[in-house]
Amino acid sequence: MQKAQDAGKYHVYVFEGGSRSGKTYGLIHFFLIYALQNPSLQTRIAIARKKATWLFATLWVDFVNILNSTGLMQYCKVNNTLHTVQLFSTTFTFVGLDDAQKLHGLTTDIVWINEAMEATKTDFDQLEQRTSRFSVLDYNPSAEQHWIYDSVCQRPDCYFDHS
Repeated sequence: MQKAQDAGKYHVYVFEGGSRSGKTYGLIHFFLIYALQNPSLQTRIAIARKKATWLFATLWVDFVNILNSTGLMQYCKVNNTLHTVQLFSTTFTFVGLDDAQKLHGLTTDIVWINEAMEATKTDFDQLEQRTSRFSVLDYNPSAEQHWIYDSVCQRPDCYFDHS
């Protein structure tokens, strides 16, 4: 993803791959490196999944485990109630797409929709219009037809990767 981002021509990044292909861990590492390389750049990163309970049972756990295993946790401020992590000047906010009240007030620099095939096009559109830098979608391909293929992957500002 770093090379694609450095190219400066993409606004949305799509990562498709089977279970255990490394998408989630790779993206977590990318965002942590992004935070480390930009320690004074105020950045808000929203990490979303269709249902908050699924997000907190999966991605939140993986994120915290990676912070612990890399030794980065000592540099973080973690709010387990609000599900936020601040690493230097980057704030990661974990939000379920089923929490409409949180979404309508959300403004962010970067948004990552994990397991994006669960989300609706409206979910994506709502988040993308509140995002100033770029959007990331990842998913396991579970459908032959989907709004991601028709509305996102066809865009000239879309980077697509299959792992």
